[in-house]
Amino acid sequence: MMTGVATNNRVRLLLDGRNGCYKPLRNGERRRKTVRGAIVAGDISVLNTIVVKKGEGEIEGVTNDALPMRAGPKRASHIRKLFNL
Repeated sequence: MMTGVATNNRVRLLLDGRNGCYKPLRNGERRRKTVRGAIVAGDISVLNTIVVKKGEGEIEGVTNDALPMRAGPKRASHIRKLFNL
């Protein structure tokens, strides 16, 4: 997804080195590349987001689920702390 492209599908743009989608090998070189617009549509299967500030409400499936620890501690002092020994 490229900022500044006001569409929700893919378009072919002539890009140069000033934007992050294409790195030219020579000075002045440009190339036509396919990029997706910045508007989110229903055909996007995955959208990565970051929660910057926690609000009053919960986000279903993101902030209301507590994930268990996958692996226990390896250091002996951390194991004693976990089991209150």
